[in-house]
Amino acid sequence: MTVLPHDYSLPHTKKVNLEKLQPSYVSGTSKEAYNMTKENLKEATRARDHVIMAMSKAKPYQVVVAAIEKYLPYLTGILHATENEQLKSQKELKDKDAVLFEWTSGILGEENKSFMKSKKYFTSRLITFEVIMIVYTYGFALCNLASEKIKQTTNLLDNNSIIEIYQDAALFLRKAWGVFNYLATNGLVNYVSGQDSSHLQQISATSSNGSSPVPSPVNSSYSPIFPTIHTKLSFPKSSFPLLPELDVLCAKGLMEYAQGVGQVIAIHTAIATGKSSGMIARLSVSVYKTFDHAQQSFMTLDTKLKNQNDKSTTTGLENMGSILDTELRLICAQYRILYRGITLYYLALDANQNGKSGISVCYIVNANKQLEEMDVFDEISKSNPFMNETRRIFAESKKLETSKIQQKISSHHQMAFRIHTFSRAAWQFYTEMLQQHPVKTKGLTCGFCTVIGDFFTQDRLRTKFQHLMPENTSDADNNKTSSHSFSRSIKLFLYGTLLLGPSLHYWFRTLDKLLPSSGCHKVIFQQGTRSSLWKNYFNSSRLVWSAKRVLVEQASYSLFVTSMYLFTMGSLDYIWNEETFVQWHRTEYTNYQEMIANKFNDDFQSTHFHVMKYFPISNFVNFLVIPPLYRGLFINLMGVFYNVGHWMFDDKTNIALDTEGESSPFDSFVLKTLPQDEIMKDEEESC
Repeated sequence: MTVLPHDYSLPHTKKVNLEKLQPSYVSGTSKEAYNMTKENLKEATRARDHVIMAMSKAKPYQVVVAAIEKYLPYLTGILHATENEQLKSQKELKDKDAVLFEWTSGILGEENKSFMKSKKYFTSRLITFEVIMIVYTYGFALCNLASEKIKQTTNLLDNNSIIEIYQDAALFLRKAWGVFNYLATNGLVNYVSGQDSSHLQQISATSSNGSSPVPSPVNSSYSPIFPTIHTKLSFPKSSFPLLPELDVLCAKGLMEYAQGVGQVIAIHTAIATGKSSGMIARLSVSVYKTFDHAQQSFMTLDTKLKNQNDKSTTTGLENMGSILDTELRLICAQYRILYRGITLYYLALDANQNGKSGISVCYIVNANKQLEEMDVFDEISKSNPFMNETRRIFAESKKLETSKIQQKISSHHQMAFRIHTFSRAAWQFYTEMLQQHPVKTKGLTCGFCTVIGDFFTQDRLRTKFQHLMPENTSDADNNKTSSHSFSRSIKLFLYGTLLLGPSLHYWFRTLDKLLPSSGCHKVIFQQGTRSSLWKNYFNSSRLVWSAKRVLVEQASYSLFVTSMYLFTMGSLDYIWNEETFVQWHRTEYTNYQEMIANKFNDDFQSTHFHVMKYFPISNFVNFLVIPPLYRGLFINLMGVFYNVGHWMFDDKTNIALDTEGESSPFDSFVLKTLPQDEIMKDEEESC
């Protein structure tokens, strides 16, 4: 990697003779006009040859930019003449008689260019193709010209000289943004429909509301003129299997990238001029978001190119990874991480200046993690002047973390910071385990949640039976009744870990196949206003989709889990050969099948009734807003909250009069209690 911004490889093109574009006689056309058209075509050919020479001779990019700016007016005139039928159409001409425009891509990876030898040059008779590629080349040259300017600041120490060079580089980036914006919003959506010069479009580096989309220290405007595009493109897909420039995503990604680099220049200009930490942090926030958007555009385009190519093309590219220039994508990924770290660093400085030492420490530690995650010193060349400033920031942030800021924070802030750091690390570790070992992790999660909920359940049941114990009960019996049943907790842990947790994992995967979320907004927690979140998550299509999932689950999986719970717990009780905590079955079953059948007859209806009361609502919320990775955790936590709620809000003064127990395979499986008269009868018999 060399410098920021990325040095593009300019597309290559072959020479063409534009004089082959024959003028046509129309009514009112004089011979002088005909001869002038021929002369203009000759001049256009010379101007195009100058562009090719400037690109091939490795001349300064300023020469390339000047050559393209000289050629563009001729090209616009050719488009105008073609649409007004002043030039003959090439559609019916043979290849030897037609003008064929041949171009290579500027952002394909070098390995793909060499691999696709037979398709290195993309050919078309359409003058629109020439317009698009020459405008792309213009944008690439402007970005490289900005890169040349930034190289000049490597060994400079005078801030005024550095700022002046930054301003020149920012101007070229503003021009490049205008070029790519034209392609993304107009040039690639349609092609020229024959507008005269009064309808030519002005592309400016400022948006429609007058604000600059590329925050930079330069406010001068730039208005290149490109032809207005109206009619839809008609390129055959088979002709351009690997030409990313013909996709709007390419122009959009390049536009966002140029905008991000312009913002980077604004940040380093603000640093050089001694602006406040808060202002620099605000500038940095938009930078890493812009690079993130650019990276997403390039990744989507790369996937789209792979999917749209025929098998003969993609077979040879399967092992090549990225079709697009890998360095360009890598830069976007790295600077997204880098400027998030710089944002946190300046937020820490700002918080420290305002006396918020605890918050400042949190920011600075997270900033160092971001800067360490992006291996600044290995991945980015030391010749990059922006990286020199980054190294200084990195070194100062390490000092801040270990000295001044930490000395000021109170013990309360230290404890809060430790809790925050531990919680963040634990959640990150749990997420990684869910991704690497989903079945094991979800099984253990379910087992532990089951045991935690059972603790509250047993405490609630002890409260019930304290009111029901006869007065002449011995202390030994009281202690036995009031102690925690660890055997019951072990049974429930085994059930949750080995059966319920894994079954939830595979059930949710099955639901994803039966009722996919196509047509619904994906559940991704993103920043935005409350109204936008409501619109994204609670739209009608997603509400209906979530309701369908709940109905399918209640009609199938819910019945299965209730049956699985009763069968498993009955079998474990039989194998354990031990009375449960509340001694709700005293009859010794000598026949295993009879015991299981009686358990289903006695408990299935009441158990499933409690499941139907509570968990359809929980599952509806689960499907509606929870990401798929955490749905198992959510339903387990709902089971714990269900038991905690009963433990906290049951009326313990009248709980002895409760004659119906409840049991649920999703909560912590509350044991069913016997009616009061049966318990008293059993106690009298035992006495």
